[in-house]
Amino acid sequence: MKYRLHNLQKHLNLPSHLSQRLRLLQNHSLLLLLQLTRKRQLNQINKKMNQRLEQKIMMGRFTFLALDGLRIKAAEPKLLKLEIMVI
Repeated sequence: MKYRLHNLQKHLNLPSHLSQRLRLLQNHSLLLLLQLTRKRQLNQINKKMNQRLEQKIMMGRFTFLALDGLRIKAAEPKLLKLEIMVI
């Protein structure tokens, strides 16, 4: 707000339509600046989150493979018992 008020005081001597036009341009440039900084912040947050998510996904894959392996190993004795019963 200080930036905007300071710049508004600079063109008090201008005719009203030019002063209004300049005010609109300054407000628009401030808005674009705010959008740019917000976009940069979001990009930084996304980079951090993506690294964390990639680690979790890798852990999830290994956990899934480990659990799948345990499930198969746990199922094998049952298969052996069934074969013995059939024979």
